[in-house]
Amino acid sequence: MPARAVPSADTTTPFRAARPDVIDETFEGEVTLIDLRSGMFYGLDAPASAIWLQAREGRSPAAVVDALAGSYGTSAEELAATVVAFLDRLCEEQLLVPAETEAPPVTLAEVGAWADPQMQCFSDMQELLLLDPVHDIELDANGWPIPRAQPADAGA
Repeated sequence: MPARAVPSADTTTPFRAARPDVIDETFEGEVTLIDLRSGMFYGLDAPASAIWLQAREGRSPAAVVDALAGSYGTSAEELAATVVAFLDRLCEEQLLVPAETEAPPVTLAEVGAWADPQMQCFSDMQELLLLDPVHDIELDANGWPIPRAQPADAGA
């Protein structure tokens, strides 16, 4: 397993999404992440989504804090510890990896009051997400993937 980088060690090192293994989609302002290596998926609330959307593009923790401070109308000092702790968590889950170069800073629209970011982790589809789609699944009557039935002598 490669050594993971943790942003609190250096707030100037940019990070990016661990593509192609990590995919994300935004639904009504909140991000859902899927780690195709582990089969885990994650639901991010609005503040966590704002952090992810900045960090996944190749921005340093300091740049993420600066962008969010302007967006939430608070000081960078007030946000720094919380944002860096959440970036640590994203790195621990191996959803973020170090980037080679830093993306340019952005100005975000104001979004309201800041709240601590929250991430929910789900493993209930892990077994299905880790199946090999060519060899390990078949489709049910409605077209949903299900594990392929194993022959009776497969366990022998």
